[in-house]
Formats: sequence, structure tokens, C-alpha cells
Amino acid sequence: MVKRYIKRKGKTYGPYHYKSKRIGKQVKSIYVGKEENGKIKKRKHSKVQKVHEAKEYHFKDKRVHEFKLLLRKADSLLIENRVAEAMQVYTELTNLYKKIKDEKEKLELYERARMIYDRIRLQSG
Repeated sequence: MVKRYIKRKGKTYGPYHYKSKRIGKQVKSIYVGKEENGKIKKRKHSKVQKVHEAKEYHFKDKRVHEFKLLLRKADSLLIENRVAEAMQVYTELTNLYKKIKDEKEKLELYERARMIYDRIRLQSG
């Protein structure tokens, strides 16, 4: 078994294990593998990727927050018996709901929006 190291741009990579095997009249080096207990390098995220993820989280959080504010507004309008305005707010809710991508969050918000819808139907009919 032979260990080989590769040097590139001042860094040393390896050890890579090879074994020698005679095939016909020639001796061939056959790659066996890299050493098992070598360090596992963590994949680093680029700054651009981190900023993109932070913005995506912010937008998701912002949409959910805005949705909850609209729910409260519709609820207060229904308490004041202003059904027509509550219907307009509910329309805004449905448009914002379409923009939310997180399925778990959507399910929770759907249930709350459904309660508002049922109250609008009861008070208008």
C-alpha cells in the first residue's frame, strides 16, 4: 500500500492510498481510497447566500405578521358590525395568503381566516 499526497497552491491534500498490481507485463497503481478518519470539512455558506436567506426569512416573517394584523383588523370590524369593510379586509387576506409559501404556517393561518369568513357569513346573512 502506497500513500500519496498532492500539493496545489501551497496546500497539501491526502493521503490517497494506492496499491500496486501487475497486469500482464506492466505494474499498475490502483486507487484504493482516501483515509477514513480524515477531517470532514464543513461547507461554508457565502455571504451572498446568507444575506439571501435572511431576506427570505424576513419577507416570510413580514407576510405572516401582516396577515395576522389583517386578521385582527377584520375581527375588530366584525365586532363593530362593519361587515362590508370586513369583507374588503378578508379579500386582502386571501391575496396575502397566496404569497405565503410555508405550508405549516399556511395551515395555521387558514384556520384563523376560515373563522373570520364564517363570522362574516353569519353577520351578513
